[in-house]
Amino acid sequence: MTSPYILPLYGVLPIMGRRFFMSPLMPNGDAMSYLGQGTSFEDRHAKAIKLLHGFACAVEYLHDMGIIHADLKPAQLLVDGHGECKLTDFGFAKVVDRSTPEPPAELQPRG
Repeated sequence: MTSPYILPLYGVLPIMGRRFFMSPLMPNGDAMSYLGQGTSFEDRHAKAIKLLHGFACAVEYLHDMGIIHADLKPAQLLVDGHGECKLTDFGFAKVVDRSTPEPPAELQPRG
């Protein structure tokens, strides 16, 4: 997956029966920690809007790729040194079978 809103995985190191994932450093932590660093309401509000935009772009990218993350929460959204978010932790992700027919109209969302 290549998207500016998905945390890249550089590799996996198996050490003593465990797997360690190598990815870029995300110095601002997760979304909730980052939003708590604001000094004013306006600052936190601007950060939240930027994070929500990145989150929406990440989910749109996954949707376009036929992937369901299946574990979306603030802890899965990490923030880099520039305030850009990256979605991570695809442990529960599923690839959607696009050959599956659409559900009946009465089961589809309205609006």
